[in-house]
Amino acid sequence: QAAAAAEPVPGAPKASPSLHLAALSPPAPGASTPPAGAGAGARKLTGEEHASGQYDLGEIPAALRAYVASLDDGPAEAKTPLEAMLGALRKLPEAEQARLGVPGLSLDRPADRERVAALWRERQREILEIAERMTNTASLLAGYIEELAGARPEDEGRVLDALFELEDHLADIDMTRDFHTLGGFPVLWRLAAAPAPAAAAAA
Repeated sequence: QAAAAAEPVPGAPKASPSLHLAALSPPAPGASTPPAGAGAGARKLTGEEHASGQYDLGEIPAALRAYVASLDDGPAEAKTPLEAMLGALRKLPEAEQARLGVPGLSLDRPADRERVAALWRERQREILEIAERMTNTASLLAGYIEELAGARPEDEGRVLDALFELEDHLADIDMTRDFHTLGGFPVLWRLAAAPAPAAAAAA
């Protein structure tokens, strides 16, 4: 049976293009394994054949040829920058994809390729703006907290102004959460326990 397995397949070309000889080596960790008996009866390739990647296709058993073909037909792991960009955009929530116009984009169309690149630049700009806004918000709130925490009795007018301004900012739930994270509420509680009128404003 081993000898029969090594027989050339009728009609197989005697000289074939290069195949992936790496597939004939022991599989890497996590790689798929060739079928049992795939190499039965196959002669070892010479060093010259290994170096050139050229050998007789008929000398490869049918089972091993099928295995190599399955590797060749598998999806390529390498991605172009545009493919990576489009893949990342398609992982956004559906509502965000719809806002940006991601559905229906195809890299087969030149106009869509330009659109993907433009969307990617727009997305990066939005992310930077959000990061800057978050940084600015944190700095703003931290400034109020520092001012209120270090207030003295003679700073009553400035404290009242800061409290009324802070009231407007804390109408936003996100800023309220940031104010809490920065430790602002204990400062307000201490002001609320102080003599009026600052205490009344803090309350």
